[in-house]
Amino acid sequence: DHVVLAEFPLVVSIRKLLSPFGGSFVDALEWAPERGTRIRLIDRDTGAVTAEARAPA
Repeated sequence: DHVVLAEFPLVVSIRKLLSPFGGSFVDALEWAPERGTRIRLIDRDTGAVTAEARAPA
């Protein structure tokens, strides 16, 4: 048995997160399409990554 994990190119902006003007964690997220999407196949028993692929954002 395996788990498919898709990692989308959302990154946290530290500048926005630490801003004194408030805002939520979600407000600090930024889309970074140049990073692409990473897809991993993970073995449920061992936690080992058995396959990895990249795709456009």
